[in-house]
Amino acid sequence: MEKKLNWMRYFAPFVGILVCPITILFLWTAFTGPPDSEVETNLIGR
Repeated sequence: MEKKLNWMRYFAPFVGILVCPITILFLWTAFTGPPDSEVETNLIGR
C-alpha cells in the first residue's frame, strides 16, 4: 500500500498551489476582467 501512495507526495505542492486563495483570486481577475471594447471606449472618450 505504501508503494502505491508514494507518487502522491510529489503532487502535493501542486495541489497546494492550485487551492491557494491568492492563486484563485489571481486567475479570477485575469479571466473575468472588463471586456476589451469597454476599455478602449473609456480611453478614446478622454
